[in-house]
Amino acid sequence: MNVNDTVRWSIWHFPNLYHSRATVLHDLFYVIGNGYEWQDGELVYPFAGTRRDEDAYSTFRHESSLRGHNDPILSEVYERSRRQWNTEVDEVRSRIDELVNDMTFPSERPYPQCKEYAKAYNLPDDIKPDWAEAAAEIAAIIEPLYAAQQNREG
Repeated sequence: MNVNDTVRWSIWHFPNLYHSRATVLHDLFYVIGNGYEWQDGELVYPFAGTRRDEDAYSTFRHESSLRGHNDPILSEVYERSRRQWNTEVDEVRSRIDELVNDMTFPSERPYPQCKEYAKAYNLPDDIKPDWAEAAAEIAAIIEPLYAAQQNREG
């Protein structure tokens, strides 16, 4: 899957986790243990088509442990949470065409730097051009944040 399709897929399936292209690219290239692996010059998710691949939105489509209780307070908490979740998901998904190109990174604190394992520091020789461009695109945002952190810490 190319970078743009991967970004779109990630935002669509995990709308409460990813709010921009930058947040997806940060996760892909800098967060270790995210499940993605280099394969034929692209980052791929080897669990595609498995239960682990189910989107976060499905959490409220399935029965919740709170839903089965007779306690009216727990039932109300569940329903309120479900409505809020659905509203947030719908809002993000309605803006997906905008978000897949949005390079806004919402924090000055990226995932802790790990040059040994982060994919940004371990690009394969056969990396496809769109993935190389995406790596450079997110590095232009994240690397200055790491440098600023190191300056603050002494």
